[in-house]
Amino acid sequence: MARTQVNALIDGLIASYKETAETVSQLSNEQLDTQVPGFGGRTAPLRGSIYSPVWQSKEHAIHVTKILQVTHSPAAQPTEAQAILAEMGQAMGQFIGLLARLSDEDLDRTFEDQTPRKVAEHVRNTIVGARTRALPVLEGKATGA
Repeated sequence: MARTQVNALIDGLIASYKETAETVSQLSNEQLDTQVPGFGGRTAPLRGSIYSPVWQSKEHAIHVTKILQVTHSPAAQPTEAQAILAEMGQAMGQFIGLLARLSDEDLDRTFEDQTPRKVAEHVRNTIVGARTRALPVLEGKATGA
């Protein structure tokens, strides 16, 4: 199953998010009330432009699902592993969103012998561990217990 183009799309989405997070994370609550050009030439509070990717992502996740269903794509009926991967993506999105509001100085704040940096590394290692355990199964080298 080729995934080069899918991975490029995901990389582009993540890059756009990171660039936007760099800017948006610096805005104050008051600045969100600033009137900016909106859709259709109307002015609207900046807040709406910031919310737009939230509902667009949700709306179009449903839209893409419909496209897959109507065109009878195998992806319309995900396997259990694919469903778990979708949940992982949503959870990672939430975690990355939390990290996006931090500054570098926040990464080493310590409480109960933990830091945000250590926790993020733990989450990353958990993801790597899942892949590491899955590869031998895909390669037919799993021994089982």
